[in-house]
Amino acid sequence: MSEGRLPLDILLKNISKNFNSKKVLTDINLHIYPSSLTGLIGPNGAGKTTLLKIIDMVERPSAGEIFYDGVPLSEMNSGEKLKVRRKMAFISQIPFLFNGSVSDNVSYGLRVRKEKNIAEKIKGVLADFDIGHLAEKNIKYLSGGEKQRVCIARAIVPGPDVLMLDEPTNNLDPLSIKIIEGKMQSLKSEGKTVLLATHNLGQARRLSDYACFIKNGALLHQGRTEEIFSKPLSIDVAEFIGEDNILDGIIDDTSYFVVGNTKIFAVSAERGPATATIKPEDILISNEPVTTTSARNCFKGKITGIDNLGPVRQVYVNVNDDIELAAIITKGSFENMQLSINKEIYLLFKATAVHVLKP
Repeated sequence: MSEGRLPLDILLKNISKNFNSKKVLTDINLHIYPSSLTGLIGPNGAGKTTLLKIIDMVERPSAGEIFYDGVPLSEMNSGEKLKVRRKMAFISQIPFLFNGSVSDNVSYGLRVRKEKNIAEKIKGVLADFDIGHLAEKNIKYLSGGEKQRVCIARAIVPGPDVLMLDEPTNNLDPLSIKIIEGKMQSLKSEGKTVLLATHNLGQARRLSDYACFIKNGALLHQGRTEEIFSKPLSIDVAEFIGEDNILDGIIDDTSYFVVGNTKIFAVSAERGPATATIKPEDILISNEPVTTTSARNCFKGKITGIDNLGPVRQVYVNVNDDIELAAIITKGSFENMQLSINKEIYLLFKATAVHVLKP
């Protein structure tokens, strides 16, 4: 990307894709924010890879339109399409390399474009991926992690605006994961646009500015990554990101969220059957009932399970035989309070901690 030029802007409108009679993507509307890292998350077979291939022009959508810098793909001639494609690079989950050395592979794009000073241009990227010492080694002797690093190095050497990666660190060694994640972050810092399809929720949360949750070919939630992880819109998203406290109940006319005989203060304009989540880190544990607090919910319960998570403990508590809630507490507080299985304690949390999902 030349200095002073904005990266490629990509907009998808009503994109659908069918393979014969099977619907793979349905009515996808998505703006890929330039100079950012967007994570595509969702279960296997959700359509993430197909979406990346459509953006990269490897697959054609069955319906809908893609706009590159405001120009619809359907109105581009072959030369214009080639120009756009050269601004993008796609890296698949399984490394695809040509027979030959690391240098042969990394320099391929530059040789096709008949660039000059190729050896000098690839020197830096080989160093970035810690494969400079492998430059003359045949790719058949590389490890899986080294091969993936070569693939990504080859993709970024020509200087694309947009880098699309499909599960790039799946089953790789820790060093390769660290190097690849670091490079994704540095590319974003340089003003590049990065699209990352990943099953690794920790990776998506750490690296992405924006996230999109896809299930059964439908885009169910898109927005700031932290927003999706902290306030999922639907039960599908909540379950996929591993929410511990997912409760089914009814919101009555007084704004209580009622689960069996347990009435929970909540803040919601909804009424009737609903599903809600409460994050374990939003729940406080006390040996005594507490009244001098802004937390309007205080329930007595019995500890049924304890998970050792290193510096913290996740404590599972049965309340009124209606619900089981998980709460996070530090190791020090856990020991000071002498918590153990079957001990009766109190759980406290604010009404605003109860996040009501959309039906």
